[in-house]
Amino acid sequence: MELGNYLLGLKASLALSLREEILNHDFFLDGSRTQHDEEENMLAESRLMIPDCHKRLEDALGDLKGTLVELEESGHKDGLEAMMLEAS
Repeated sequence: MELGNYLLGLKASLALSLREEILNHDFFLDGSRTQHDEEENMLAESRLMIPDCHKRLEDALGDLKGTLVELEESGHKDGLEAMMLEAS
């Protein structure tokens, strides 16, 4: 399913962005303790958000799969495919 692959790719992209921010933070040499503290807080908050984002993506994928099953059973699958093409 293309949407499932898209959501998995989005999750991987978010994780990669977080890793890059962590690396950038580790090499932060500005010397400004205030800026350093702000970045440390931002990274900590980002780490806390990842499990929630993962859960939301799983829930969204489950909802979409359920909707797809309902549309297939009702004979409206073509309408869904058209909507997916428009969204991509």
